[in-house]
Amino acid sequence: MEASASTPRLRPMTVGDLSRRTGVTVKALREYTDLGLIYTLGRSPAGYRLYDPDALRCVRFIGELRGLGLTIAEIRELTVARADAQGSRPARTWPTCCTAPANA
Repeated sequence: MEASASTPRLRPMTVGDLSRRTGVTVKALREYTDLGLIYTLGRSPAGYRLYDPDALRCVRFIGELRGLGLTIAEIRELTVARADAQGSRPARTWPTCCTAPANA
C-alpha cells in the first residue's frame, strides 16, 4: 500500500479555517504565530496566512498546556528555555508539533 493512500495530503488552511477547526480565536492564532509557537507555510496569493495539518496538533497541544494552567507567556518561556539548552532557535526544537516543516 502506498503512503499517499493511507495519509492523504490535506490542503493548507487559512487562519480562519484553523480557528474553526480548533475553536481558538483568529487573534490568538496570530499571536501564537507571532510568538513562534506555530508556523505558517507562508501566505496565499490574497495574503492570508496558511497552515498545514501539523498546526492543528500544535494548537491542540497548546490548548492542553493551557488546560493545565500554563499561560502563553509560560509556554513561550518553556520553548525559549528548551532552545537555549540546545543552542538553537526557540520553538523549532520544542514541542515537535510546533516546529517548522523540515523542508522549510
